[in-house]
Amino acid sequence: MQEVSMIYKDFYKKVIDFNKDDFAEFCHRYQKIFYRFFRATKATSLGDLGNDGIISPGKRLACYGFFIDTVDKDGGVATKLKEDFNSMMKSHYRTRCMVFMTKTEGIGPKTQKMLEKLRSRKYQLEHIKENFPDNYEERIKNYRIARIEYVDIKDMFDRLRDIKKGETWEYLLNHVLWVEPPMTLPDKQLDDPAFIAEWLSVAVKRFDNPEAPVFLKHEELEKLQQSLKDKMQRDLRKYKVKSYMDIPYEPWTILGFPASGSSAHIGFSPSFDVPEGFWEDNDEALKMELTPPMLLEIVELMMRLFEGTRKLLVNTDPLFTDLFLQAYSIIGTKYNYSSNFSSNTLQKFQEGKKWREVFTVFVRE
Repeated sequence: MQEVSMIYKDFYKKVIDFNKDDFAEFCHRYQKIFYRFFRATKATSLGDLGNDGIISPGKRLACYGFFIDTVDKDGGVATKLKEDFNSMMKSHYRTRCMVFMTKTEGIGPKTQKMLEKLRSRKYQLEHIKENFPDNYEERIKNYRIARIEYVDIKDMFDRLRDIKKGETWEYLLNHVLWVEPPMTLPDKQLDDPAFIAEWLSVAVKRFDNPEAPVFLKHEELEKLQQSLKDKMQRDLRKYKVKSYMDIPYEPWTILGFPASGSSAHIGFSPSFDVPEGFWEDNDEALKMELTPPMLLEIVELMMRLFEGTRKLLVNTDPLFTDLFLQAYSIIGTKYNYSSNFSSNTLQKFQEGKKWREVFTVFVRE
């Protein structure tokens, strides 16, 4: 990935040239960089009800593609601040913070005066009394002042200055979304250990691409699922059997064990290459045997886990390894610790950390 160092002059020139609609889109992309679950709001017959996006349940966004420091005139920032804040407070009473993003450089005196007014407890209580006279007393119980954040071009750049990925700047300023070029899924004609090894490597790299939006991650799981189905269908024809259970699959084993001078040393090998007796004698060894049918069951469970996880308000995306290990653990428990799922392996596996190292080293190499 290309690294760039953006300077304020170039950033300012790009942002200041955005028209009203382009600036709003830019603000939406800006918020998405910091808040993965940011949602732009769509105007209704009543307008946008004072906000252009939902940053979180208690935090909303308004953005202005103009920069005139006037009151009671079209195009004035101070006027729009008051109108949108009042509309937001009336329509979304539980909002605790309003973020205003503008094309200003600094804050004009009239805008500053308006901000001070809107931030005052006196003004906010008067606004509540005016709009909700019938249950005013109930609404002001335990009332907390709604915060207002005013973000100008300098504030935006200061928060972005540590970003070095050229792809992120391209997305932010030019709306060009970089997605890692699709790697080729493994050839279904490979022998089983080679297929599984390649499948896992491609799966982690494609799913964990930090620039890919959530819907693409879900599509990757579907592609991985179809890749396994294609191989297994071919194997049914190859071995002239009717059930996957009758295919003589050769398992591929991921092996991990501690080594001096490092937190983990990872070995990857088909099961027939494992030195006989070594792993049974090493209590610290981790061993995971995989076959295409087992991978298919795991990835199908991962898809269900991902559907649940993506709806949670969390700060980071679930990584492929996290979902894979969670699914593997559930399936291992389901099979009541069969030969492929020893209780020792599952216990260490469920701790997660060591297996994350296994996958990390595997992908890196």
